[in-house]
Amino acid sequence: MLWDFKTKIPDFPFTIIQPIAWGDMDALGHVNNVVYARYFETARARFFTDQALWDEPNRPQGEGVILVRQELIYRAQVRFPATLRIHVGILEIFSRAFRMGCKMYKENELCCEGVADLLWIDFTTQKTLRIPDHIRRLAFKKT
Repeated sequence: MLWDFKTKIPDFPFTIIQPIAWGDMDALGHVNNVVYARYFETARARFFTDQALWDEPNRPQGEGVILVRQELIYRAQVRFPATLRIHVGILEIFSRAFRMGCKMYKENELCCEGVADLLWIDFTTQKTLRIPDHIRRLAFKKT
């Protein structure tokens, strides 16, 4: 199910600070739209790192998450030099998948918001799996 964006994405407590690099801009002088997807990816990875999902003994062997869908809504242009504050967290959790939300601010101005759907799979069989309980507890304890 697609996110309707009429439902507000919360300002999750987990945040990262993302400086804008000169190379993040496009020919029109603002941050390229595809770069926001990379910022969201970086925030998700830092969130998982903060939750210790990549650490032994929690690191899943032969299974894990894959991104199956990402949707971004651009609210305001961002130009170099700037720094974004990115909030990220879990919006919804299902048996085999979960949805993450993200909001990006330049100072107090909302610049971009988005959702990402991630699926838990067995990398060998390429079949979906139920999210393991120990991963579920770790991943969702701080959202």
